[in-house]
Amino acid sequence: MHAPNPQGAASCVRSKYLRPEYPEAIRAARHAALIWFQSETGMTLSQFRDVRCWEHCERYQGSVVERHLREYAFRKAYAEQVGQIIVDRYETPTS
Repeated sequence: MHAPNPQGAASCVRSKYLRPEYPEAIRAARHAALIWFQSETGMTLSQFRDVRCWEHCERYQGSVVERHLREYAFRKAYAEQVGQIIVDRYETPTS
């Protein structure tokens, strides 16, 4: 008999709740990443993410677990958008 894998369980819970349940967090995160690259905020990328994530999450009520999942969705989408922006900006055109 195998011991339970708590990380596997957390991953399963995250994937269950991140599908369409937090599209607002995903949209807000993508928009926040775009704003950071288009403005001169004086904040680091991670400081800006944390402020925007906090502002976004404050608009919603829910359990601690729901807040954690919303933050996770926001941070994941923010990181993906930042990566995409960097790739798009610095991608060398092929001839």
